[in-house]
Amino acid sequence: MELGKHPTRTEISELTRAFNRISQKMPVALVLKYQISNEAIISIAISERFKYLQTWRQGEKAGKVIILRDIHTHPQNTHTGHLRILQDLVKPVGVTTYAQLHTHWLQVLDVSILNKKFFQELANWYFWAMDNVRFPDDIEKKKDIRNATNLIRLITRVIFIWFIKEKKLVPNNLFRKEYLDKILNDFAKNKKSENYYNAVLQNLFFGTLNQNMNDRGFVKEGNYQQNKTEYGVKNLFRYADKFLIKEKEVMDLYKNVPFLNGGLFDCLDKPNEAGTVQYVDGFSRNINKQAHVPDYLFFGELKEVDLNEIYGTRNKTYKAQGLINLLNSYKFTVAENTPIEEEIALDPELLGKVFENLLASYNPETQTTARKQTGSFYTPREIVNYMVDESLIEYLKNYLLNEKAGIIELGNNQVQIFGNKDKVGQLSLEQSLKGSKWLGKEKELDEKLRQLFSYEVLQPFTMKEDIEKLIEAINYCKILDPACGSGAFPMGALHKMVHILQKLDIENIYWKELQRQKAMHDTETAYKSDSKEEREKRLIEINDVFENNASDYGRKLYLIENCIYGIDIQPIAVQIAKLRFFISLVIDQNKQEGKANFGIRSLPNLETKFVAANTLIGLNKSVSSKKGNIGTGLLKNLEIETKENLLKDIRHKYFSAKTRKEKLAFQNQDRAIRKEVANLLINDGWEKSMAEQIVAFDPYDQNVFAPFFETEWMFGLTEGFDIIIGNPPYVNVEEIDETIKKNIKRFKTAYQKYDLYVLFYEKAIELLSQNGQLNFITSNKFLSQGYGLILRKEFLKYHLHQIINFNYDVFEAATVRTCILHLQKTLNKPNEKVKIIDIGSAKDSSKFEKLQYNYLNQKIFSDTDENNFRINLTNEKIKVLNNITKDCIRVDDAFSVNYGLRPSSEKLNLKKEAFIHESNPTKKFKKYFEGKDMGYWLIKSFSYLEYRPDVMYNSMFPELFETEKLVGLRTLSDINKLRFIYDNEKFYCNDSVVVLTLWHIFTKINNQTILRNISKMKIETSKQFDYLFVQAILNSQMIKFYVNELLYDGTHFYPNHMKSLPIKNASSSIQKSFVKIIEKIHSAKKENDLADTSKLEKQIDEMVYKLYELTEEEIKIIEGNK
Repeated sequence: MELGKHPTRTEISELTRAFNRISQKMPVALVLKYQISNEAIISIAISERFKYLQTWRQGEKAGKVIILRDIHTHPQNTHTGHLRILQDLVKPVGVTTYAQLHTHWLQVLDVSILNKKFFQELANWYFWAMDNVRFPDDIEKKKDIRNATNLIRLITRVIFIWFIKEKKLVPNNLFRKEYLDKILNDFAKNKKSENYYNAVLQNLFFGTLNQNMNDRGFVKEGNYQQNKTEYGVKNLFRYADKFLIKEKEVMDLYKNVPFLNGGLFDCLDKPNEAGTVQYVDGFSRNINKQAHVPDYLFFGELKEVDLNEIYGTRNKTYKAQGLINLLNSYKFTVAENTPIEEEIALDPELLGKVFENLLASYNPETQTTARKQTGSFYTPREIVNYMVDESLIEYLKNYLLNEKAGIIELGNNQVQIFGNKDKVGQLSLEQSLKGSKWLGKEKELDEKLRQLFSYEVLQPFTMKEDIEKLIEAINYCKILDPACGSGAFPMGALHKMVHILQKLDIENIYWKELQRQKAMHDTETAYKSDSKEEREKRLIEINDVFENNASDYGRKLYLIENCIYGIDIQPIAVQIAKLRFFISLVIDQNKQEGKANFGIRSLPNLETKFVAANTLIGLNKSVSSKKGNIGTGLLKNLEIETKENLLKDIRHKYFSAKTRKEKLAFQNQDRAIRKEVANLLINDGWEKSMAEQIVAFDPYDQNVFAPFFETEWMFGLTEGFDIIIGNPPYVNVEEIDETIKKNIKRFKTAYQKYDLYVLFYEKAIELLSQNGQLNFITSNKFLSQGYGLILRKEFLKYHLHQIINFNYDVFEAATVRTCILHLQKTLNKPNEKVKIIDIGSAKDSSKFEKLQYNYLNQKIFSDTDENNFRINLTNEKIKVLNNITKDCIRVDDAFSVNYGLRPSSEKLNLKKEAFIHESNPTKKFKKYFEGKDMGYWLIKSFSYLEYRPDVMYNSMFPELFETEKLVGLRTLSDINKLRFIYDNEKFYCNDSVVVLTLWHIFTKINNQTILRNISKMKIETSKQFDYLFVQAILNSQMIKFYVNELLYDGTHFYPNHMKSLPIKNASSSIQKSFVKIIEKIHSAKKENDLADTSKLEKQIDEMVYKLYELTEEEIKIIEGNK
C-alpha cells in the first residue's frame, strides 16, 4: 500500500489491525511505501492473532502489532540492523503455507530476541573493557568497582546520545571513523591511542550538552595562576592538543547540539570541602587525573576475546567489537513500545534491562548469577504494566468513592484544587453534597476504569465532573518505587498516566489549569505573601510548556514533577532511572532552526525526584532532647517550617532551571538554607550529629548515597504516598548490609532468617497514606516460610487485594520463585475477598495472561497454621484438611527427624567429591546415596562414602545411618515427586534428604540433639508403629494433598514440615494389612525399579482414605488435586 505521507507508528498499527480484523481466517502482513526526503521508504507490519475466548465467535482477533519501520530502500542508506532482519525474514525451507510464514515472521520479529542479542554483545564489550580502562581513584579505591561504575556511566551517556541522535540533535560525524581520522591526533593508530573518549566524547558530555550554547568555549591554557578563575570549572572544552584542527573548528563540530541540562552530563570531578578537586570522570588536562579509554574500545573490529573466567565457562569462544561499531549495527527508536504496538528496534526500555544486569554483575550478592545469566534481573514489562494498572485503578476507584459528604464553596477553583483531598474545597453554606455518586456502583466503576486504561476502548466517562475528578486524582497521586533500579516501575506509571490523560483531556485544558492553580498556590505558600513576579514567571513557563511542545510533553513534565518518586541505594542506578525520563521528554520535542537552543527545552533536573539513599533507614523522630517529638511531622518548629517551604521552592525552581549558572545558584542557596536549618534544629534540642546528618543530604552530589531516607526532608512531602510499587531486592539475612543490621530493632518483621525484601514491605506500609496501595513483586517464600510469620500477621491487618503466585521462572535466572502481593492500607473488614492466581508451572502461565482469578475469603489466612498464605485453599479443602488431622499424632511424636550428613571439609579444604567413590576396594567405605539416587519406594542406585567424622563439616552420627529408617526427599520440583524410601541396609546419606528414625531405636544413643528431644512418651509411642505402615501413609495421595495445600512452596519440603505430618495410629492387624502390600511393592521394585506397581499403590491410597475416615466427597477433592 502506497501512502502520501510519513505515517506514525500508531497509524501503521491501526491500519494493520484494521486489515487483520477484516481477514478473520488468514493473517495479513502489511507492506507500506512512502517518501522521506525524496527516497522510497517501506515499513512492514504484522499482527499477533488469537482465538476468541467466546466459542460462538468464528475466526481470530488481532493482537499486538509488530512493526519493522522506516526501511530505506537506497542501498547506501539501508541500516545494517534492518538488512540483518530482512535476511532472516526470507522464507525458510519447509514453510509451505502463509500461516507457517506468518509464524516464522513472528519469531524473527521478536523484540525480546533482539534485546537479548544486543545485551549479550554489550555485556561482552563491558567485560572486555573492564581490564582495558583506567579511571581516577580519588574516591573509589577498589579497581573493579571503580571501572564497573565508570563504564556503566559511560555506556549510559553514550546510549542516551544514540537515542537523541535519532532526533537529529547530535551530528553523525562524531561517530564516523573516516571523519574522525581527519580531525583527531593519533586516532586509532595502535592500542595506546586514546584520544577519542577525552577529546570527542568528554567535550560532548561536559562542554556541550551541559553548557549553554552561547557560553561554550575552551578553558584557558597555562598554570594555576594563569587560569585560576577557571580552576574546577568542568563545562568548558579541553584537549585542544588532541585535535588536528583549530579550536574554532572544534567548536563548529558541536555548534548544532543543543544544551540539554538534566544532570546526566554533570562532570563528577568536584572540589571537596577543602577546595581540592576529587576526580571521578577524569575530565582534566593533568594526565595523571585523566580517564584512559583506548580508541579500539570504540572502533575496534569484531575479534575473539577470552571471557571464560568471567562467564564461568571453559573453552568457549566469545567475540567483542568497539562500542560505536556495536551501536551502529542496531536500529534504535526513541518511543517505548506499548502492549499493543511494538517496533522492532531497540527502545529506551532496553536501557533498563541492560543496566539492571550490568549493575548486578558487580554487586557481590548477584555477580555470579549476573555473569552467567543475561537478562535475569529486570522485571518483565508485562508484569510492570499489570502492577501499575492494578495500583492506579484501585487508587482512582478509592478517590471517586471516598468523596465525603459536605458543603463546598462554588466557583473557587483554587480551593477546589488545593483543599483537603477528602473534602474538595473548604466548607461553606453554598452547596450541599451527598457523597460519592459511585457508592453502590463499584462494579460499574471498576469496569469503566478498566476501559479507560485500555488502549483499544474509547474513553467511557461522559460526565464532566467524573472526568475532572479523575484528572485531579492523577494530579494529586504520589507514587514511590523504594528500590527503583533503572526505573521500570516509575516509567510504567508515567506511560499509563499519560495514556489516561490523553483519553480524558485531549486538549490538555484541565491539566494545564491544574498546573496554573498549583503554581499560584506554591508561590503564596513559599513566600507567605503574594509574589506577583514569581507567579507571573511560573505562569509564563507553564504556557510555554503547553504551547510550544507536543501535547504529551506537558503531561509528562508535570507528572514527573508532581507525582513520581524513586529511591535506590546505588547512585549509578538513580542516574539510569533519570536517563529514561529524559529520553521520554526528548521524544516530544523537535529541533527548530532559528529558535534559542533550537527550540529544545533543557531537561528538568531530577535530583530531587530520584534520590540515592538507604530506603530502610529512617530518622528517629523522637530526637529533641528538650521537647520530645517535634509536632506531627519531622520539622514542625515554625521557623524551620518557613525555611523548609523556601527549600521546597528552591528545589522546584531547580527542577526547571535552564542554565548552568541558574543551577549553581540554586545549589548554593539550597546548601545555605540547609545549614540554617541545622543550626535551628540544634537550638531546638536535636542531637548535633542527627541535625548534621539531615543537612548533609545533598541531592546534587551524584557520587554518594544518603545513609538514611526521610520523605519530608528529601521529597518535601508531609503525607504518605498513594502508591508504593516495585521489585525490592532479595538478600538473605547473612548477606544484609551491616548498617541495616545495626538498625534492625526498628523492624518488627525481622524474624528468624528473614530476607531483605521483608523489611521493604514493612517500610512501604509505614510510608503509605491511609487507603494507599502497596504492590510488590518479591520472592514467594514469605507466603509459607517461618521467617514470614510476623510479616503475614502485619498484612492481615489490612485489605489484601490480590496475590499472584508464580511457581515458575518469571525472571530468566532461575534463582527464586516470585509472587505479586497487592494490599490497601485500610483496616481489614469481615468477608473481604482476595483475588488469587496460583500458577503451578510455565505451562499454566495463561492463567495470568487471561486473568483467571479465584476468590478467597481473607479470613482463611487468619485460621491457617502460623497464618500461612495457602492461596490454593478453599473452605471445602480446609474441612478435608481438618478431618485428615483429626485424632492423629505428628510424625515427630514417633520419629526422630534429622538431616543427612554433609560430606565436605573446611578443615582440609575438601569438597564433597573427595569423600565419594564409585567402588569400595578396601571394604571400609560405607554404602551411600543422595536424593537423586532415590526411587519411589527404595534406593535405586548408590556409591560409596569414605566416612571421616573427624574432618567432615557435619558428619552427624553413625547410629543415624546404621539402622532401619525412612528417608524423605526435601527438594521437589513437583509435588508428585514427594516420596519416602525405606532402608534396612545401613546406607549413609547426605543432607539432600531427611532421615526418619523411630525414637525407641535411639534409647541408648549419646547424642546431644537426640538427648534434648527424646522422651519416655515418644519412645513408647514409637513402639506402636511399623516402618512400612508409616511409609504407606507418607507415600499416599492423601499426604501429597496435605503437603501441597499446607506446606509445599514449589521447591522445598523442610524437616519441620515432615515433623508435622499427621499419622493415624492403627491396630497391629491393620498395620500388617498395609505392610503386606508394601512388601509386594518392595519385592517388585527390587527386581526392576521400573516395575508397574500402580494398582498396589492405588490400593494403598484407598486403605489410607478408609483409615482416616474420609468421605466420598472428600476423596474427590483430594483426587481432583492430583
